[in-house]
Amino acid sequence: MDVRELADSLRAAEVDPDRYVLLPLLTEPGPWQLRPEGSVWLTRSAGLWRVVGGGIGPHYDATGDLCTFTTEERACETFLREMTGPTEPFAAEKARFSADCVRQWWEDEVRIALEDPAVAADRRRWRETWRVRELHGRQLMMVDEVDEAMIAAGVHREAFQLEGVDETDSPREGATVVLSHDDKGRWFWGRWDTDRPGLLRLQYRFETEGEACQSLYQECSGPLTVTAPLTLAQWRLQRSVALDNQAAAEQYDEQLQWRLRNEPPTKATGLPGWLTHHGVEPERYWISGMTWREAQPDAVCLISDGATGRWHAEGGLRGGRRAVLRRFASEEEAVEVFQHELTRPDGAPFTAEPTAGSAEAG
Repeated sequence: MDVRELADSLRAAEVDPDRYVLLPLLTEPGPWQLRPEGSVWLTRSAGLWRVVGGGIGPHYDATGDLCTFTTEERACETFLREMTGPTEPFAAEKARFSADCVRQWWEDEVRIALEDPAVAADRRRWRETWRVRELHGRQLMMVDEVDEAMIAAGVHREAFQLEGVDETDSPREGATVVLSHDDKGRWFWGRWDTDRPGLLRLQYRFETEGEACQSLYQECSGPLTVTAPLTLAQWRLQRSVALDNQAAAEQYDEQLQWRLRNEPPTKATGLPGWLTHHGVEPERYWISGMTWREAQPDAVCLISDGATGRWHAEGGLRGGRRAVLRRFASEEEAVEVFQHELTRPDGAPFTAEPTAGSAEAG
């Protein structure tokens, strides 16, 4: 039996398609991991076939190899037998994996106790506090409390932006993690996307402030090899995180492409992308900061004087020197004029400019 025959057999047996994923046959994009808890995924990599489990309590983000096979036939036969059997598929393997997660969690707690007894004591105190507060229906932890607790744990506080304490709408220099809430009142913490400046990628989402603070504290106060335990209700809420992150990234990229096409940049760093979108060949220009290539002899150059911060445009190389075509009062003026000249219909930028001096080749 191969994986295509397995797919046919599962359909014929009317197995709920939300209970499994056959990755070698998957063509649809998106976070396929967001299948209901208990679903299993047949994967193939490095010549091995694996059955991977998702949503195995008590740890979110913990997905493990339930079984490993050296042949496709054996993997498919086992997968079909488990998925069409009378009991929970791969129940023993899921129980083993869940037990391993619990064991790793408490091994981490022991390691923290040995390496930093003060932090371990705080973590024990907070676990007891959470237990008592939950019994009385109170918030598990507040923002000001997680702020103090992180500092006590030796966390680099400047790496965090906390709602109600710091500005959280935009990145702060040195900050990587944000704790805040959305317009629906749901709390979350996430990290600034290093590839998309200004975009926040959610890590976890919760219904309450207390749950979010608890999660963030457990994440940052110790070197853990598995993620913090979540209830089933909390885990189910995380399904929306991957979808929202994907949608936010797609929207960000679409808006960026629109700006490149329609909004001229105001900073020199935005000029190369804008000029490329408007059909200007890269060899026709050079801009200060383009360390990855040298200016071509006939290129028009936009130069920043590192000592004064002033900008000027230089023409093509003539006799070992470039003539200064124009000087600018600001970077914004330099960028506006440069993009206008490089996209002139006649393709001859700065042709009517008087020579304002000369400079060495940049």
